[in-house]
Amino acid sequence: MPGLSGRWQSVLSLRPALDSAWIDNGQGPVYWMSMSRRLAALLFLASCSPWRVDLRGESGRRAAVDSSPPVTDSGAAELGCAGGELVQGSAVVSFEEHNRACPWMSGDNLYPFGGRMMARVEQEGLVPLPTGSRLCGLTLTGVGWENETPFEDHFLLTVADVAVASSSTAMVDVLLGAGRPPRYDWSLVVGEEFDAGDGTPWCLSESLDADCELPGPSLPGPLLVSPDDAGVELLREHVGAPLAVGLVVVGDDDIIDDCNHAALDVTVGWQVVLQ
Repeated sequence: MPGLSGRWQSVLSLRPALDSAWIDNGQGPVYWMSMSRRLAALLFLASCSPWRVDLRGESGRRAAVDSSPPVTDSGAAELGCAGGELVQGSAVVSFEEHNRACPWMSGDNLYPFGGRMMARVEQEGLVPLPTGSRLCGLTLTGVGWENETPFEDHFLLTVADVAVASSSTAMVDVLLGAGRPPRYDWSLVVGEEFDAGDGTPWCLSESLDADCELPGPSLPGPLLVSPDDAGVELLREHVGAPLAVGLVVVGDDDIIDDCNHAALDVTVGWQVVLQ
């Protein structure tokens, strides 16, 4: 990747979601996900204690720390997570539906202009982690964007302000720049070009085997993101307690529909070592 050097060169990869597939069954496009991935995600999340973090009220912004017992993981040492107590948990971050236009020319949003990221809406939820946590694994599974137009025009999902998934590779390209991780900063994005139409999806990973299943603006479907070891290592430097999970939806020039998005519930499954 031109412009990156040293550690980021080996850690970051702008990998399109090549494993996802839309199949025409004669009645319209159907989103395909391998059964092994579905089972892996379900087994991981089933082992975690359910919490809920709901953005619809201040009282729901935080939940108690998971009380599930410690687990062992033979791969912990490979992730730099040896020498501590390995625990896991989960929480659901609920992003509310946004059914109105972008806040054009409000604050640091700009006026409508075709093909460029001119305005956005943002939401964020906080997932509690035990004090002194060191991140060892992360899975995000989204429900709510399967049966309707999920968003207009493109979205970015962040963890600790670092991009972990996007429907627009061009959007993440802007954030990467030279020698830095893809940390979200609207001042870097506003006014820049983005992918036309459904674009090319992107996930934070180095391996082609990492889970990356994303819907497109006109292609409803599931959302499954699980950064590989290199992605987790990058996130570890920025993650703290609580863990911030954010959703950004951007628009260019549709004064009515841009920035609209359906409600999305994201289950955040995590593994950490207590130090």
